[in-house]
Amino acid sequence: MLSALKYLRRYTLPTFGVFLLLSVDWGLASLASCAGSKQQQTNKCAEEYYGLTQAIFSRFLGWLFDAIDSHHGLVTAAATIAIAWFTWTLRQSTDQLRMESEGQRNLAKETAERQLRAYVYLNISGRAYPPPPNLPDRASISLEIINGGKTWAQNLVVRHFWVVNPKGTDPFADTPWGTVAQHSRVLGPEQRESQQFCDIGLDEFREIAAQTKRVYFMSWITYQDVLSDPPITRQTQLFRRLNTDNEGGISFSWMPTHNCADDGCPK
Repeated sequence: MLSALKYLRRYTLPTFGVFLLLSVDWGLASLASCAGSKQQQTNKCAEEYYGLTQAIFSRFLGWLFDAIDSHHGLVTAAATIAIAWFTWTLRQSTDQLRMESEGQRNLAKETAERQLRAYVYLNISGRAYPPPPNLPDRASISLEIINGGKTWAQNLVVRHFWVVNPKGTDPFADTPWGTVAQHSRVLGPEQRESQQFCDIGLDEFREIAAQTKRVYFMSWITYQDVLSDPPITRQTQLFRRLNTDNEGGISFSWMPTHNCADDGCPK
């Protein structure tokens, strides 16, 4: 194959170049003769030019067919190479389109899962108790678990603690989470449930307002969404500090860590 290509480059292409130059030179000489003769009419010159062009083209075709007939094996090899090159480039383009299509399909699937999967988050609230028309004498602190997603949260496990005057710098990390009984449940889309933390009496209100008592509330939940295959265990953490005032006001401060979800939570 390489020797045939070398032959084509060494002999056939130069021969074609010489033939083309001679044909052009002959055509230009004939046109010059026609233009220089005052006895020739314009129409006759045009006919001669057309005939000259046709003769050059016919001679080129004759040379081309002779070359193909003389080097049939070389032409077949060149055609095979061209077909192979075209087939290879077509396959490359097809593979690229397939990869892009698979990427778009996977992206659409991931987007749909993110939009539809369960998102369970936590909140903490306090209300005066007993409710009106009774005179309240304490605040009832509750944990709220809400599924803000479009599908069920399964194997939901809720753990929560409240700590008074902790000694460590990270009460959440110091909490014995493994001692909590783990009972799994399901939580439907847009559903919520509440669990009781504790009651804070009037005396404790004054101590917390005077900064002589520090009370922290924390919760850690794990769950799985029904769309992931295999199931992926997700998590949400909550960590707040209780604040009160002497007028009965109540609020919860966000702690700098452990208010997070999934991979955003500390390891």
